[in-house]
Amino acid sequence: MYNILMVDDMEINLMLLEAIITTNFKHNIYKAKTVKDALEIVENSDIDIVLSDIEMPLLSGYDFLRELKSKEKTKNIPFVFISSVEKSDTSQIKAYEAGAIGFISKPINSKLLVSKLSSYFKIVDLCKEIKSTKTFVSLEKETRFSSMSEMIHMIAHQWRQPLATLSSININVKAKKTLGVLSSQNIDESIEKVENIIDYLNKTIDDFMDFLKDNEKKKNIFLGKLLSSPQKLLESYIDKSKCSIKIEYKDGLNEFSELFLLESKLNQVLLNMIKNSIDEFISKDILNPLIKVTCGVDDINLYIEVADNGGGIEKSMMDRIFQPYFSTKNKNATGIGLYMSKLIITKLFYGSISAKNIDEGASFKIAIPRDILKLNI
Repeated sequence: MYNILMVDDMEINLMLLEAIITTNFKHNIYKAKTVKDALEIVENSDIDIVLSDIEMPLLSGYDFLRELKSKEKTKNIPFVFISSVEKSDTSQIKAYEAGAIGFISKPINSKLLVSKLSSYFKIVDLCKEIKSTKTFVSLEKETRFSSMSEMIHMIAHQWRQPLATLSSININVKAKKTLGVLSSQNIDESIEKVENIIDYLNKTIDDFMDFLKDNEKKKNIFLGKLLSSPQKLLESYIDKSKCSIKIEYKDGLNEFSELFLLESKLNQVLLNMIKNSIDEFISKDILNPLIKVTCGVDDINLYIEVADNGGGIEKSMMDRIFQPYFSTKNKNATGIGLYMSKLIITKLFYGSISAKNIDEGASFKIAIPRDILKLNI
């Protein structure tokens, strides 16, 4: 459904135009008799296409179009002139040079108008798709930078204990050497411990790099591996919150069920949901914190539900949690995590994501078409 703005100083023209459109289409109609009123409507509404007369008192249709083109928010709104001005090459050229996508002459031929509007609506769809794609790409870049910052913070947490252990081994070896009691066995044991720690640090970096990698291609992955990846990245946070994470498979699924997908993208969504729960545990000092990840399937979709006992989401915030730049956390939170998660699920996986409060906390549920994942069980 589109939001159509009609602008004409003659009420009879607006009524005729509205009658033709509402008879043939089911769209929202906005009407204005002056350019001033039209500009106010555009400012306060999300207009998809404008149908405007040319000759009007005070400001003309050309003035209206120039005003729209001068603003970032409105410069790409498709604009069509509907006018009794003589239909000549000169008038049409002037209209197109001003930035209009079409020109319809009065008196209006209803069949011609319906045909042209059907074509114009395709342009509206294209404009929306381009805008949506630009928004997605822009937010993806913003999320990537935000994620990198969070990843660095997580790596710092993840490395703190291993680095402390390395320091302890170093001090121990130096002390034994100073006392003259450093044996070959001590050296071998220390080397083995150091090598194990270095392997762990390298593995940590690899895990984080996998999460942040770009230009990813779809691949087959076991469901169990997919669900365990966020836990590896959040190991230090899980330890800090003392939370337990339980995974349950239903409807014939198991850890070896194979999916075909963009691993890092779905990982990003799962990690965001799990980390949100952990943040709630820490901020509210929840006793016996628990995250339950449940995987199920029906004839159409794969479902992944992440539920916690973190106290839930305030009712006043529930309707806004998937909006961009809205956060239930402190002022330093970006507010794009859940919005980006929604974009990933809807645009890359053609699925859906929803949230609700449960007895002791909140639940987020992802639904992804089985056909997209090539899931067979």
